[in-house]
Amino acid sequence: QPEKLKKKVGEQRKKLDERRELLDAQRLQIRDLKSQLTESETKRMALVGQSTSLEDEVKELRSRLVHHDGEVDQKVYHGKDGLEMYLYTFEWGLNFRPASADLKIVNDVTWHMEVRTNYGICILVSVTEWLAPFYPPCDYLADRWDGGIHDALVEQITARMELSHPHLVERVEWAKENYLDETDLNEKHVAALNAAGFHSLYSVLHVPPAKLLALVKDQGEKDESVKEQIKGFGEVSVKQVYSKLHKIVAEWESHHEAWKPVKRVRKAA
Repeated sequence: QPEKLKKKVGEQRKKLDERRELLDAQRLQIRDLKSQLTESETKRMALVGQSTSLEDEVKELRSRLVHHDGEVDQKVYHGKDGLEMYLYTFEWGLNFRPASADLKIVNDVTWHMEVRTNYGICILVSVTEWLAPFYPPCDYLADRWDGGIHDALVEQITARMELSHPHLVERVEWAKENYLDETDLNEKHVAALNAAGFHSLYSVLHVPPAKLLALVKDQGEKDESVKEQIKGFGEVSVKQVYSKLHKIVAEWESHHEAWKPVKRVRKAA
């Protein structure tokens, strides 16, 4: 059947031609898509570069803004009588000169903190050698102060000092883990301090002597059950306690090569 065979061959050739045309069209389409993909990738890389550059610029601008205006903690601390308090951190250091000779302030940090209030009274916060926030006296705010901001300050100070002053953080941790009743302090002194809520070396050392005495006396007046234990604990007792504790601390420091003492800043003439 030659005619039938001829017709069938013709149909197959037609199908092959259609497939060839389809493949050619697909090849052209793939080539165009590859070209578009290459162009898109080039544009994407350019945009990534621009985005990275913009991110760096934003970081630089933010750093300058924080340096100038400070970075504010978004939490609002509420004191008494409508007092609202905000914690600011500025990325430049200040030198603090406490009036008390019993305080050593860390002045070689590249930042400082400030407590701002809606009362228009702001407090610059310095950091003691025991990493405790120290505030200049302000009776007006003291009576309305929110104690929660103190804990926030301690947390932020410790986090920053771990990077710049790890030896101070280590000493604080050591002092928190060592207790008064494990030292050679006078037993009556230890009993009085324990009765007032002071148990570790840190609990005593991070408080100025005058304040410690006031807190112990205040506890004796508030709580009759510990009044007898606290009785007789006065200025002489405080001096003896700090003298012995400072010797214990000095012994610990002498065994740590990385230890660097905090230098006292002299008062301006």
